[in-house]
Amino acid sequence: MESAFIVIVLAALFLDPTKSALITNQIPLYPGQMVPKGRECSSSGPISGKIHINDHRFRNELVYVSRWNIIFKDEETQGNLQADHYMTPRCRDSLFRLVVNVGNKWPGTMVRVVEAWEDPATSEHESDSLHYEGRALDLTTSDVNGTKYGMLGRLAVDSGFDWVTYLDDHIHASCKKKGTRPCSSSQFSCSSGGCIPTIWQCDESKDCEDNSDESNCDNGSGSGGNGGGGGDNGGGDNGGDGGGDCFPSHARVYKADGTSVKIKELSVGDMVLTGNGENLKASSKSPIIAFLDRNPEQWAEYYTIITKSGAQVTLTGNHLIHSLSLHHEAETLVASVFASRLEPGHKVYTYVPSNGTLQLSEVREIRKSRIQGTYAPLTLDGTIIVDDTVVSCYAALEDHDMAHLAMAPLRFIYHAMPSLLQSKNGTSDVADWYVHMLEKLGPYVRTKDEFHQTYHDRMNKM
Repeated sequence: MESAFIVIVLAALFLDPTKSALITNQIPLYPGQMVPKGRECSSSGPISGKIHINDHRFRNELVYVSRWNIIFKDEETQGNLQADHYMTPRCRDSLFRLVVNVGNKWPGTMVRVVEAWEDPATSEHESDSLHYEGRALDLTTSDVNGTKYGMLGRLAVDSGFDWVTYLDDHIHASCKKKGTRPCSSSQFSCSSGGCIPTIWQCDESKDCEDNSDESNCDNGSGSGGNGGGGGDNGGGDNGGDGGGDCFPSHARVYKADGTSVKIKELSVGDMVLTGNGENLKASSKSPIIAFLDRNPEQWAEYYTIITKSGAQVTLTGNHLIHSLSLHHEAETLVASVFASRLEPGHKVYTYVPSNGTLQLSEVREIRKSRIQGTYAPLTLDGTIIVDDTVVSCYAALEDHDMAHLAMAPLRFIYHAMPSLLQSKNGTSDVADWYVHMLEKLGPYVRTKDEFHQTYHDRMNKM
């Protein structure tokens, strides 16, 4: 039986993820599109003066960037100087976010920097080009696949570049001159200044200028000062959650008849409301087919996401939630992200009980607390409405579609032999065995950066 399961799982993990149940509407940039609309100088500001190689501004305003998962074309090498590696801290921080977003979108694909800072003495750019100040980057994917450039541009917008346009053979992205953004909850603050993704901390690669991202890494957690294991004060982006991937016992869901019940009262077979209606505009209905976690005694660190509409959902930081980034303005681009990566201003889908529709609601506040009880119901379509908020049923891997495919064997069992997934207390033996097998297979079929830090913490303890 185990060998048959492994074959099914491996096949599911390598299938086309677009065939899963979640309906997303990802809108790539089209050639010539500018985000936001208008001239570059209107969003990123005009050039204030060209930076020459011997200028004090070169030493004071630009930073050198080099990392194994960023490819530099290095066209502007001058002696020992790799000009294309220099840019402003603001552009560097956006580039780092883009690297993570690209890796999540296309595992194994990296960002390729064609041009960054340009030497005014040798470059043929227009006189007002922001390349001369290190505030503009020309980008492609590492495989130089033009079919990906539209989405690469969209990811660049989502990563915080102030102005992005899709040119013929690359994406051009630029940044404002003044200041750097404060580090978000999904970033580590370097002692020397600047932000890097938290998952780059303690990875044996120097990313901060002063190497502060690699200090205090002897605890084996892989998360250093900003992360955390399962202690009471585990914090940072991937703060310790005590082992849970789920919701607390007080969380409420809707049954198919509209009645609200506590999540701990659910049983396999119960029909509940989910968020997989047409184009994420309306709720749908789906049965509970299994529990991936159900432990009333387990303590976990939870994030409470409070929206301006009043919806307030509590879930662990490694749980996936469908979000629309603030950078997308009026357009619709839904992504499943770890709850710990949400920030005020992002938008999530909430449920309107009066008419059964879903609406986008802006996140107003995020709180953290430790609560007893961990519950993770799995529905047939992979989503569920918890506390009036649409959430994924999955955690640990930041890819809802792939996680949904990986659960195909459990859906098959539910249809063929549902009794194998039923259990009055805890999870069924079949579901428990299957989840643990997926955890062990994870490192062999997906990259490290795609998993939440709590997953790595658990694997280190096994």
